[in-house]
Amino acid sequence: MKSSRVVSLGLSLAVGACIVKSSAPYPLYPDGNPRPDNQVGILVGPLAVVDGQDVSGKGQTFALLPGCHSFRWLRTTGEVNAGAGYVTSLPEQTLWISVEPGHSYTFETTLHEVGSPVGSATIGIADRRRDGSMTPARGCGG
Repeated sequence: MKSSRVVSLGLSLAVGACIVKSSAPYPLYPDGNPRPDNQVGILVGPLAVVDGQDVSGKGQTFALLPGCHSFRWLRTTGEVNAGAGYVTSLPEQTLWISVEPGHSYTFETTLHEVGSPVGSATIGIADRRRDGSMTPARGCGG
């Protein structure tokens, strides 16, 4: 098991990045009934597949039961606002993270060569806790 591995990848993009959270997470567990935050983890990002299920048309915020979950990003993502924006191709590999209740998992982007029309970035998945602390998400399975 790869429990201490952190998910981080390099990619190419054009100018600036931002991930936007939606307000209501889409439940990705058997009964689909809303559950309290202390029973689920929240995964936010441009996702195509979670645990083998196509989620590409279900928003960017998902509620998951605790445990090991697999996901793949959308093939491309981007955003334009106030004259600036980005477009990027994301890796097509399957990744796994360990989800804990009460935690949220967000995609974090670090830009390199800011101000250049074409640059690069490093992306990773942050594990954000209720107390405000943040660490890289832990990998699992796979």
